[in-house]
Amino acid sequence: MKKTQMALAAVALVASTAALAQDGIKVSGYVDAGIASQSPGAKLVSGLNNINQLNFSGSEDLGNGLKADFFLQHRFELTSGNNTTGSSTAAGTTAAPLRTSVFNQATVGLSGDFGSISMGRGVDALWGNAAAAFDVTGGHNMGSFVASVINKSASPVFGDSMIKYVSPNMGGLNAAVSYYANTSTASAVGTTTKNDYSVAATYALGSISLGGGYANRSATTGAGTVTFLGAGADLGIAKVNVVYLDTTNKGSTYGFNAAVPVPGVEALSLNAGYYSDGATTAGGTTGKGTLTSIGGQYALSKRTNVFANYHTTSGEFATYVGLSDGNTPSAAAKSAFTLGLGHSF
Repeated sequence: MKKTQMALAAVALVASTAALAQDGIKVSGYVDAGIASQSPGAKLVSGLNNINQLNFSGSEDLGNGLKADFFLQHRFELTSGNNTTGSSTAAGTTAAPLRTSVFNQATVGLSGDFGSISMGRGVDALWGNAAAAFDVTGGHNMGSFVASVINKSASPVFGDSMIKYVSPNMGGLNAAVSYYANTSTASAVGTTTKNDYSVAATYALGSISLGGGYANRSATTGAGTVTFLGAGADLGIAKVNVVYLDTTNKGSTYGFNAAVPVPGVEALSLNAGYYSDGATTAGGTTGKGTLTSIGGQYALSKRTNVFANYHTTSGEFATYVGLSDGNTPSAAAKSAFTLGLGHSF
């Protein structure tokens, strides 16, 4: 009987695996961990270079070029195996708990020649389809432009109850719009209110890229209206971006970032960034500060790399060392050095 049950279980597993492959379901993810040296001392932290994540995605061909798509992203803390917990604080805000939900992203939608439309919790258009395109770190945690975006409540980065449309590539032009159908609960990366929206576009012309975005955030919980402008150039010896962000309620920010490949060492690249956040009110200090960062990554393989980063901040700019860090940055923690190992699958 036991042998029969084992045989049936094996057949079921094979059938299940075959069904996954037939339906085009993919499993992917990313994990990293490393040492962060930051006042009051060194600690082991995960999610230094990106969010620790386990992704499930898939699509079904409905015919006539139309597909049904879904995407699920589970976010977790590598050091404990738990859902991401703890709290984190942006300048001028109070600590809010990071999400402990099962999925950090969860969307379903349709795609085709018209582009794609999705519903659920996804990446906000202002960040994912404009600002992140002008960040040489790809929007990762260390020294990224995302710190200023969060500081100014310009984008929730990940937004609840979102309806999002992304256009196809139209001769180098890409556009996207996010609309929020419900008010979200408090989160460390921002909240959204019903009828909030954001629009974004990028245009690539050879080695030059341009981008812009506009968003309306609730005046009671966010930045009010937001305007983003970005420009980038691939100079061969380096990739350089300049960014500008302005909000009606929380001031403005500007900065630049660059990535430089090391001649003769193909696997090694260096990056640097500088961002200056203006005060929430004229002549004030709330929300005001700077972030300066320099780092590097060395690819051990196509999927595994080691990385190091040093960044320092001034004013009320919080010094983050990773989105999975369960400790709130202290006012005295104005610099941090991180060294870690990352792997994607």
